[in-house]
Amino acid sequence: MHHFVLFSLGMDFTPKTYEVRNTAFESLFRSIEADFSGYSLQRRESLGLLEAYVELFLSGKKKTTVRYKKGALDCPAKAELDLFQTKAETLRTTRYIGRVLVDRITIKRFNQLDYQDARNDGFATRGDLGFALERIYGEIKPNDPVTIYWIHLLS
Repeated sequence: MHHFVLFSLGMDFTPKTYEVRNTAFESLFRSIEADFSGYSLQRRESLGLLEAYVELFLSGKKKTTVRYKKGALDCPAKAELDLFQTKAETLRTTRYIGRVLVDRITIKRFNQLDYQDARNDGFATRGDLGFALERIYGEIKPNDPVTIYWIHLLS
């Protein structure tokens, strides 16, 4: 079934953006499930960023973070999430950074990430972003959905 869903996304798959701030989350989840039937939702309770990316985020050069969950759609469980710094080798938490507000999310295919997505995420090129994501998550197929979180620090 998973392969059928990816095939059914086809060439006319349109990225979808959802407002997260001031949103009733059960309604948000229903909308995402309706728009992307065949995928389960992976509800994220917190965010981790590698040390190098924490510095980019705190300096304002990184406005987004792209998330991937094989066979599922990664989405925030709530509008405010705890942000942690993680170690590259183990992805274990090394320090608490603060609370972030998720303003909105965009769900699109991995191969639809573009130059602007890369720049918003603190990368020089789309290739750099793709390489970093596959280093973290392993192989991501071109049609696999990824979620772009638009975030800013609250505390």
